[in-house]
Amino acid sequence: MKAFALIFALPLVAQSSPDSHGAVGLTGTSLAYGKGSDRERLSEAGAFVEMDARSTGGFKLQASSGSILQRDGTTSKEQTGFASFRLYGGGQKGEGKLLLQVDAFGEKFRPQQAVEVKTHGFGFHIGYLSDVDPEKADHFVDLAYYSTRYDSGLRVGQFTPSFGFGFLDNREWVQLSADLITLQDPAYPDWSDHEVAFRLAWSHYLMPGWTIKPRSFTLAAQAGRRAYVVDPELGALLTIAQAQGPGGSLGITWKGASGLGLTLTGSAHRYLDRPSGDALYTARALSASLHFSW
Repeated sequence: MKAFALIFALPLVAQSSPDSHGAVGLTGTSLAYGKGSDRERLSEAGAFVEMDARSTGGFKLQASSGSILQRDGTTSKEQTGFASFRLYGGGQKGEGKLLLQVDAFGEKFRPQQAVEVKTHGFGFHIGYLSDVDPEKADHFVDLAYYSTRYDSGLRVGQFTPSFGFGFLDNREWVQLSADLITLQDPAYPDWSDHEVAFRLAWSHYLMPGWTIKPRSFTLAAQAGRRAYVVDPELGALLTIAQAQGPGGSLGITWKGASGLGLTLTGSAHRYLDRPSGDALYTARALSASLHFSW
């Protein structure tokens, strides 16, 4: 049951052929919780593989395993899996493609002195891409819906519209997203709750240069609050009881000519008591992704 940082995915894939591309990578996250939380620190490691054919579609598989140190000295374990399968239609070659995507995900959370808790769900996307190649795309629209079920009986519905566009020859990129979340429990048919959050990210891309010169910077901000949210880019579920409130992140990406890339992201978010909205603590995270693309 993790709290995760706000990190926006960057188009990092390098093309070796006009018809297909792929990427593999390793990820790691260290997250420190503020004193208002019963948790002290999360350490997590993961991996992903992605393949894409410009004319038909592709997939992405992600898995991670983490350890959570509680303030009482006990340790909890978690494992998360996320799978995405997408199809493209319309347009010529990779241009002007309609997107249909299905996601499936699950998480196991094992407290040291309690019963294992399982979470699972699915997602469905409909969207439009100006170009399947992320190096060439200058705008996209995506409408996503996620349904998540918890062992406790909680049911979560999430609608996430996203829109992004590039300008100045795609050296600048802006992405806007919203999360509209409804919480329900069949055991209490008269109860429901709603959460709304808005996210804005700006990316600046630099021309390739010497080895240690960054390829891009991404600055992201979040307003509102969101609880039990699904983030398909991270392959993560926010499954703690508190709501993630205002916050932001800064990501820096290096990309070599060989296809090897590195992304470092630092972030901070306030976490809120869901019934009252009172601020409880701040969580700060540092994440790294080492990836190879072809």
